[in-house]
Amino acid sequence: MKPFSPSLRAFTLAEVLVAMAAATMLVAGIYGLLYTGTVLSVKSLSLNASGRDVRLATDQAQNLLLQAYDVPTLLDHTGATVSGTGPASGVKFTRYYGGPYVLTIPVTGLSGSSTSLTLTRDTTSLVTPGPPQPNDIIVINTTILMSGESNQVRATIREGSTITSSTNGRRVTHTVQLSKPLGDPGTVIPYQANSAVTAVVIRPAALVVVPTHKGRELRYYESFSLSGTLNLQRKHTLLTDKIALPAYNSDPSPADPMTDANARPFTLEKLFGRTFVNARFRIRDTRYARYLHRRQYDEYSTFSGVNAAIPSKCNPNE
Repeated sequence: MKPFSPSLRAFTLAEVLVAMAAATMLVAGIYGLLYTGTVLSVKSLSLNASGRDVRLATDQAQNLLLQAYDVPTLLDHTGATVSGTGPASGVKFTRYYGGPYVLTIPVTGLSGSSTSLTLTRDTTSLVTPGPPQPNDIIVINTTILMSGESNQVRATIREGSTITSSTNGRRVTHTVQLSKPLGDPGTVIPYQANSAVTAVVIRPAALVVVPTHKGRELRYYESFSLSGTLNLQRKHTLLTDKIALPAYNSDPSPADPMTDANARPFTLEKLFGRTFVNARFRIRDTRYARYLHRRQYDEYSTFSGVNAAIPSKCNPNE
């Protein structure tokens, strides 16, 4: 009787190699599928975020510029005025703030040497005008039959001044101090003495692209002095921080030279006798910039852009 001898079974080398090759192909396929899905997901998120931001920036800029009460002025990224039609990093203008306000004319008439004005607003009107602030501009119409700058008197509320207010029922009265006299000393602006006329208030506003360590920020400023360079450190609203960032660089810098044309999105253009502000926004979401930047050389781009020609609907001079 032969002793028990179990049979020995094993894979051959060829079978092992075939199995390893099949496993490698399977793993590579799964990896490729996961990798492609990850890239597509990140790309889609970036594209959607860029599209959302560029639409919001355009809508907000358009909403503000439609209220421009005069021809806008171009600015550079430091807040200084730029001559010509652009392109430029920013634009400043005065936007319609509210009205009508009732301006009381003194018994002696409205003197050109006046340095204060008294405005009254009704708090129960359908659209209630807001209270004026320093740097606001009071536009007084000298006639109800004609409009335009030649038929207006403008007075700027002095920066840093105190506005005194009083309430009588539904009426609120504001006494404001002016930055300079209304006109020449000794002259009387032609109004009927002891009467009342209407006025509107317009407010300085600006949209400027400013380079920072977070990115190129599109900022909205309001209530500032129109003279001199705009102080970019003053209070502002951030519309987006993703203006025209280069695809190859995910590290923004305040020292950005702003030579890229996309970082200067504003130009002025005259069409049919009216001045349009052309806003050309190019935005790229930066949340996945480091992951995607090598792939955006020649494979695809997550930039999103919108061009908008924006007229002013409130400018009485055009």
